[in-house]
Amino acid sequence: MDNGKGAHQRSASCQASFTVNPLPMRGPSLTVSANPSMLMCGEPSTITAVGTSPDNSPLTYSCTPTSGHLSGAGPIYTLDTAGVPASTIPVNCTVTTHAT
Repeated sequence: MDNGKGAHQRSASCQASFTVNPLPMRGPSLTVSANPSMLMCGEPSTITAVGTSPDNSPLTYSCTPTSGHLSGAGPIYTLDTAGVPASTIPVNCTVTTHAT
């Protein structure tokens, strides 16, 4: 009589270990605009830095003008041109993503 435990029934088992890595973060993009983009000496301009993250990560902004004074916090700043001679004022902006 065979009760299911005969020599014809064999079993085996095994296990495997693996590592799950996070997806690599994709870099953000940034668009910067000034309103107005042309103004008289001493007039203010609103600088808007709009960043997007394809991974929906939180963003941190940093903007620095080559002259004048920038106030506010990203993504919206005010450029004060008081005392600045007639010139072109580049405003350098950076957006940084932070892992969630």
